[in-house]
Amino acid sequence: NGRTMTLALSCDASASTMQLTPTVSVTGQVGALVYAFSGKYAGICDGPTNGPTDGPNGGGGGGSPACGGGCAFTIIFFVGGGLYVIGTVAWNYFKAGKRGKELAPHPEFWLMIPGLIKDGAIFSFQMVTKPCRKDGGSGGSSYSQV
Repeated sequence: NGRTMTLALSCDASASTMQLTPTVSVTGQVGALVYAFSGKYAGICDGPTNGPTDGPNGGGGGGSPACGGGCAFTIIFFVGGGLYVIGTVAWNYFKAGKRGKELAPHPEFWLMIPGLIKDGAIFSFQMVTKPCRKDGGSGGSSYSQV
């Protein structure tokens, strides 16, 4: 549509905020505008500076984020889970009038956990020791070999 924008930034370690100077010019074509912005900012300087610390390479931050995607997911997961448990316990105590083991979210599930762990351990043990059995791992089955 005949419009162009350019952005030119230069390094200035003392600039704590980005200071932009806009200019607008009209070229020879009808309706053709050129928007130009120029400015200085410490956040684009190479290496550590004495300027602000929030830029990608400024202030000795090294350009790496303090908390990446996995870190953020872990924080959200555990904080969200904790809020869910606390909220459910509070709801069950104050609104539903439940007490004891019934306060936990999904108490039936949590009561089944020890038995499920036991079943998983027995199954895993049987799968690991299956090749070592004298009967070839059939477990004394009465099925005939095909």
